[in-house]
Amino acid sequence: DDDSMISLPHLTHFDISNNDLMSLPSTLKLPKLDTIQFGHNKLQELPESLLQYSGAALSTMEGNDNKLTSIWSNGNNDVSSCMNLRILDVGQNSLTSVPQIYSSLVRLNVANNSITSVNDLFPQQLQQEQGSIFKSDLVELKLRRNKIAKLDMNVMSCLHSLTFIDLGDNDLRDVPYVLGYLPHLRRIALDGNPLRVIRPGLAND
Repeated sequence: DDDSMISLPHLTHFDISNNDLMSLPSTLKLPKLDTIQFGHNKLQELPESLLQYSGAALSTMEGNDNKLTSIWSNGNNDVSSCMNLRILDVGQNSLTSVPQIYSSLVRLNVANNSITSVNDLFPQQLQQEQGSIFKSDLVELKLRRNKIAKLDMNVMSCLHSLTFIDLGDNDLRDVPYVLGYLPHLRRIALDGNPLRVIRPGLAND
C-alpha cells in the first residue's frame, strides 16, 4: 500500500477536523468529494491533488484554525477553478494573500490571517471575460483581524450580492464610497480601524 495516497472514489463528505494533523497524503483521489472539513489541526497546506481530483465537485471547504501559509502545496491560494464551491472558511490561519475565487462562491471567511490586500480576490481573466457586467454571488465576506490598509474599488464594486462584510480590526483609514451603492448590503463592521472619516455615501439609505 502507498501511504502517500488515499483513493475513495465514492466519498462525498470528508471530516478530519479536531485532530493534530500536520500534513495530508500527497495524493487524494476523491473525485466525488462535495465537502471537506479540516479545521482545528496543524496543517500548513493542502495537497494539489485535492484540487486536481476534487475541484470540480467541491462545494464546501472548512479549514479554520490551522497553520496554512497557502491553501495549496504549490504555494498559491487559487480556488477559482472550483466552480461549484459555495463556502470557503480558512479563518485563523497564516495566509498573507487573499484566495482567488470563482464568482459562484457565496461565503468566504479569511478572518484572523495576515492578509494585506483583497486586490486578487477575483482572477483578472474572469473579470476581463465578463467585463463591466461581472458580478459575484458572494453574500458574506469576513476579513476581520488582518492587515488590510486599502480596499480596491473595482473588487468592491463586483460584490453585487453582498449582505454582510466584516472589516473590523484592520488598518483601514478610508472606505471606498462604492460600498454605499451595493444594493443588498445590510451589515458592515468597521470597528478597530484607524478611520478618519466615514464617507457620506455609506450613510445613505
